[in-house]
Amino acid sequence: LGPGSWETVREVPLRGLRNVGNTCFLNSVAQVLMRTPAMVEWVMHHHAQGCLHEQGGCLLCAVALTVKQIKQGGQGARSVPVIAQRRADVGEAFADGEQHDAVEFFEQLLANVREGEIAANRFGIWGGIQIDRSVATHAERLFGFVRETRRRCTQCRGPVRSWFSCEHVLRLQPRIVAGGAMTVAEMYLESCAPVEGGEDVVCPVCERTTSHESQSRIKSAPNVLVVQMRRIGGVRPGVDVELQLDVPGLPAMELIGVLYH
Repeated sequence: LGPGSWETVREVPLRGLRNVGNTCFLNSVAQVLMRTPAMVEWVMHHHAQGCLHEQGGCLLCAVALTVKQIKQGGQGARSVPVIAQRRADVGEAFADGEQHDAVEFFEQLLANVREGEIAANRFGIWGGIQIDRSVATHAERLFGFVRETRRRCTQCRGPVRSWFSCEHVLRLQPRIVAGGAMTVAEMYLESCAPVEGGEDVVCPVCERTTSHESQSRIKSAPNVLVVQMRRIGGVRPGVDVELQLDVPGLPAMELIGVLYH
């Protein structure tokens, strides 16, 4: 974690959110966001300063108003969360009352917030990064990280070239290993290992599309790191999530919350 005060989060009581159909995926994401200090300070400051939308109708305001509902207690806590009322603004698919993926909802929420920040001219120019638009908003300042991917042609063994992309979720794959469940640090370091013949890209030396070996790492860490464990093949290996994440090349991070489905 970077900016943000834990005192802000301590003001939000531990209280459940009412489901509207199968909206537990949404409420779970909201609960974690409401306990992320930098996120709470951002949404509350945004809402207090006055939103460009009438009556604070943007998604940042929806999170801020949900925080206020929780703080009110009583009827405020039992009412439908504002973020749930406006889930169709995140995406029409989320309004059907069915179960959805929590990370998919978070990413779409962040994408829409980013568009709102760009529309309000709250962004900075950000060149040299693979991203839909060469700008950075507060969404990138909080959750965005730069991934560096290095590739080298397996045919000519020419020079190593680097690509830089902006991502908001670190996706890791746990495996069943001897000695117990893998930690987040172990999975991340494993994801940084070289991969031979993993991608086909155009080689400037060969002047054709060839197989490349690749290797990637987080080049620039976010203030808030969102990690998704992607299990495949029907196997569900355990994960040992650290309370304090200490990975070479990244700042020390403190665990905020875990969503388990």
